[in-house]
Amino acid sequence: MTFENITYTGPPVSNAALLRELPSELAAVLAHTNGMVAGRGAIHLRGVCDSPLWHSLEVAWRGPLSFAARYRSVRQSDIPFAQDALGDQYLWREGTVWRLNAESDELELQESSLPCFLDAVSADAATYLKLGPLVAFWEQNGSLVPGQLLSVYPPLLVRPDAGRYSYRAVSAADRLGALADFAARVRDLPDGTQIVVTVNPPAG
Repeated sequence: MTFENITYTGPPVSNAALLRELPSELAAVLAHTNGMVAGRGAIHLRGVCDSPLWHSLEVAWRGPLSFAARYRSVRQSDIPFAQDALGDQYLWREGTVWRLNAESDELELQESSLPCFLDAVSADAATYLKLGPLVAFWEQNGSLVPGQLLSVYPPLLVRPDAGRYSYRAVSAADRLGALADFAARVRDLPDGTQIVVTVNPPAG
């Protein structure tokens, strides 16, 4: 397992007690390299650290900004160890890896084991994770720096008639907050419901 196009490597482990709480297979990875952003931003493996906050596994796992607090489908025991460039989350659950669709608050099984997942994303994260919007962003000469995710407008669930989306690099905190808010609004709507997205002008 060798990752390519690494743009960020995590700092040294800052909380040995938390590392010991993790499943052994994940702890072994983070003890060697404490998370990273790889594949030109396609995949972000979180680390056991206090800062930066966007890289902190503890922040994503526990507390008011955790995915368990923001999403009904996520259990407190699920470990959100990774995310892709769009903000979808990858959770360790009882030895398997699940994908959280961050727009819809829905889970699907991604891989039967963590090693299988890591092997697949290290080979070609953009293709394996079906990150078509990120590829389109690259084709427009866009790039993501560590701490950024790709904002897609309109949301992918909306499926505009023209089939056209716009892409923008934004802070991870802004993207994840917007996704959680959107998911809370649409997750109880029946399939096929028409959604109208309004954009408020900047204050001031």
